[in-house]
Amino acid sequence: MVIDAPGYLLRLESGIAAGAALLPNGFAQPHREYIERCMLPDGGFAGRRGGSDIYYTAFGLRAAALLGVSSPGFWERAGSFVVQAGARAAGTVECFSTLAAARPLIERAGAQASGPLGASLSVAARPVLENLSRGGPSAEGPDKEPTLYGTFLAMHCWGMIGQPMPDGDEAARFVLAHRQADGSFSDSGARQSGTNPTSAAVGVLSAAGALDEETAAGAARFFGRMQDGTGGSLAHGKAPAADLLSTFTALVAAVEVRGLHMISLGDCGRFARELACDDGGFRAARLDDESDVEYTYYGVATMGLLAGIAAAGAPSRCRCADEPGCCEATD
Repeated sequence: MVIDAPGYLLRLESGIAAGAALLPNGFAQPHREYIERCMLPDGGFAGRRGGSDIYYTAFGLRAAALLGVSSPGFWERAGSFVVQAGARAAGTVECFSTLAAARPLIERAGAQASGPLGASLSVAARPVLENLSRGGPSAEGPDKEPTLYGTFLAMHCWGMIGQPMPDGDEAARFVLAHRQADGSFSDSGARQSGTNPTSAAVGVLSAAGALDEETAAGAARFFGRMQDGTGGSLAHGKAPAADLLSTFTALVAAVEVRGLHMISLGDCGRFARELACDDGGFRAARLDDESDVEYTYYGVATMGLLAGIAAAGAPSRCRCADEPGCCEATD
């Protein structure tokens, strides 16, 4: 079985980017300025504990690409950090982060991608590929148990270098072994299905051409159940509150399983907008009091997806259909 990682990645990224291009400048500008403020002097981005980190740098640069950041020196400084951090990548998460951070840099290098920047990034990517080859399709790092999330990230890594994911049969079998009776998915040892594991499983099975109608329909119903009264999605059925990561991944997977009719898109958009800070950036959840670059990417990407869905006229199960324009993601 061949897992078309490049095809899936292209479909996902192009959908998000096309929708983000529709977002009005009044929405994008504060977040653009926020991302620029968050870049540290070494060209990297930090999480809430401080210090440049390739994981957060990848999110910062992906958000910057969606928002069209073009400040002088921004991408050059980022390139220097990514080249240095990539050489130290270990484990699937760092491999994914390195390649995801390098991707917009290569795109902006254009014809120069085969020059010094492209050559340096190729060197930085070498340990990434070696690590993936050693770790297998599902490993998130040395001595760690395989997970659905790790499998999904590994698939993305192969997609970002333009290659189908090796050992496709093994990866698909691993994913299907975690399918529950209702079409949702849970990782080994988990007591219940989760939004993010189910979204990861949907992505891998879709890329493998192994997403049957019954599983797709079950996953769509699960995503509908995970949307709570705030419009956001819960990480799992017993989660105390909805969060922006789960909302984003549920929306991505709902597109893939043609299950948008199970989600109130207007409520989803309002939930995401509520987490946007006045001075830019997004928070993770309602009770969170601080923004960061990871959730800023999720926020911008969610709003981009919703804008694209609205432009395409996709159906929505909206809980507030009497409110004019309630399903407009950009209102």
